[in-house]
Amino acid sequence: MMHLGRRMPLLLACSALATFTPLSAMSSWTQLPTGAQIASELTRSMTQSKIPSQTIPALNEAWSGLDSAMLNGQTNCGAVAGAGADIGSETPCTFGDRTARRTIVLVGDSEADMWITTFIVWGQEYHWKVVRLVKLGCDPWESSTNWHECLAFRRFEVKTINAIRPAAVFADGLPMVGETGLPTLSSAQIATNIDAFASKLKPSGSRVLVPQNIPWFYGFPEPNQCLAGNSTSVRVCNHDRRSKVVNGRTLAGIEMAGKTHAITVVPIDQFFCTKTYCPVLVGGRVVYADEHHFTRQWGAYIARGFASVLNPHL
Repeated sequence: MMHLGRRMPLLLACSALATFTPLSAMSSWTQLPTGAQIASELTRSMTQSKIPSQTIPALNEAWSGLDSAMLNGQTNCGAVAGAGADIGSETPCTFGDRTARRTIVLVGDSEADMWITTFIVWGQEYHWKVVRLVKLGCDPWESSTNWHECLAFRRFEVKTINAIRPAAVFADGLPMVGETGLPTLSSAQIATNIDAFASKLKPSGSRVLVPQNIPWFYGFPEPNQCLAGNSTSVRVCNHDRRSKVVNGRTLAGIEMAGKTHAITVVPIDQFFCTKTYCPVLVGGRVVYADEHHFTRQWGAYIARGFASVLNPHL
């Protein structure tokens, strides 16, 4: 099982920071790109030939998920920096605007955790408290696993969300135990599992949001290894076809669940792919930490564009 969210401090947008600090300490919100600007950058990356002398982050410092430096003194927050969680005593920690009245819960495995920097920046700008419920390796809905830690986490997440009664829940997960390959479940099974998860949260009164799946590079060269080996021929790495790396079975399952109105699907594909390709280096920005998680820095960078697709559902 791959555990992410390791030792490197966060680099937000254009600023190198020793720890996570409020938005005022970095480039202003208006300097972050809009969705249209991100789309333009993705398109331009198709003609990129060389890796810049400096990238954000450096290829060997590309991590994903929550880092302990971002906790602001909070403890017992579950799986942080690769550590496991004692589900029986875990205390959900908060991010974004921690004094806000409105609350959104970010829940799932490392596929959910990679969104934490996006939600931190977004929550500060729009004054939402972000509650993080993460168990690495455990998707938030039922799957074929009998791993007792995942079963305990699913009971814990449902109990916690129904007690918190947040305005919204943002749930994400790779529908396969261990995150070691492409999902083996059918689209119908994925949809059924997501719907069942949403049904368990009805007592909370929360709107359940599920993002489209980001590109997964299983069966392809790991993005950053590809870049390291092709520093003057980036096109080799930036031209993986959308149809090959965006898993159609998972995407179809999420869309099927959305049609039942049990959940709302959040369209995030536009922050990772053009109509044809899904690049791994955009200008000087490294998009991926590995074959199926984006970097902390990319998550923060897309926060303003992300707001344009998230906010209409809140």
